[in-house]
Amino acid sequence: MTEEEIHEQLKSTFKRPKALQDMPLILTPEYLFPTPQQVRRQLPVIKSRLEAWKLRAKEEDELLRIERRFIPFVEIYIPDTPQGKEFFTIAKAIGEIPMQVQVKLKNENQGYWLKTNHYFDQARGVLFAHKLLGVIPNPLEEHGLFSQYLPETSIRNLELITNVDLAEYQLIKEGEKYIRQMVEPNIDDTFKNNPLELFVSIQKQAFLDTWNLGPACPEPISSETKWLSIEEQEDFLNKRIRLLEQNPWMEQTKKPESQQNKNKQEQGTYQQQNQEYLKFLENYQWYGNFILALRPRHWEFGELWDKYTQALKAAKTAYIDDLYWQTGQPYKAKEISVGEQPHHKRKTRKRQRVQGVVDILGYIHWQWT
Repeated sequence: MTEEEIHEQLKSTFKRPKALQDMPLILTPEYLFPTPQQVRRQLPVIKSRLEAWKLRAKEEDELLRIERRFIPFVEIYIPDTPQGKEFFTIAKAIGEIPMQVQVKLKNENQGYWLKTNHYFDQARGVLFAHKLLGVIPNPLEEHGLFSQYLPETSIRNLELITNVDLAEYQLIKEGEKYIRQMVEPNIDDTFKNNPLELFVSIQKQAFLDTWNLGPACPEPISSETKWLSIEEQEDFLNKRIRLLEQNPWMEQTKKPESQQNKNKQEQGTYQQQNQEYLKFLENYQWYGNFILALRPRHWEFGELWDKYTQALKAAKTAYIDDLYWQTGQPYKAKEISVGEQPHHKRKTRKRQRVQGVVDILGYIHWQWT
């Protein structure tokens, strides 16, 4: 039996989990779309493109120190047309971000984390390109591509984060002249051609920051330091959004004197944090340039700016990783049962070590050590 035949037999024997996985983009002649998928895969023009992708995927596994016999994937067929090629370019640019940000791995768990983020961004790129151009059926539909292969939590996070992506990209397009005015004459290749390149550069920077604050962070959690709860992380993000909106926590009238004093302290805190936020933006490269150029003129963008900030508010929890990192190793919040139903659980502050494992079909899972 060939490797492909063995893989197909295993997939028929073991139930495929709904999990993040590779989503290779396959440009396909339009006349082949009525052909059943199993037949289409064996046609020379499609088979050669799939084989080329499999070779690259194996090389990526080696770079990430991931050892597995099979790599789970679901291919995305895109019409080989001018609009389809534009879809391909956009989705691929977003999907490859984790693999293009050069980082130094110290252990297998970091490789598993990076690959899982690669999976997520591939789906994110597909959804972004669909929301922008259409071209393929909506993957979010009830019986769409995502519902067939991905877990509900991933689908929800993909939709929330992609809404932010699209709003940010539209703001960059609308405010392009202001961004260019801010960075010229020091403009580099990042922004010479089109706003998509700036958007992708911002996402690369965001991913690298996530890496440095997570897997690459050398800071150990001491006995005096508490893990930040999900709620505390949400509060932090909410405060950053209000600074983005320039929406201070204002003093209210007709309040007791003690409450007024408290509000004055909070107002002072807002002013201080606003200055710190501006300093942060000044040192935050392309995202900083984007926000510093448009934030003072946010009223000019009206609905677009509101759409961006509202999307950020809705997506707060989607940006919070389930994994917490200490000295390069992952931890996960323990859960306790709430109510009588076994699936009703609540996350606690207690963290326990987890490790990445690969099952017989090649899917990556996190399990308690």
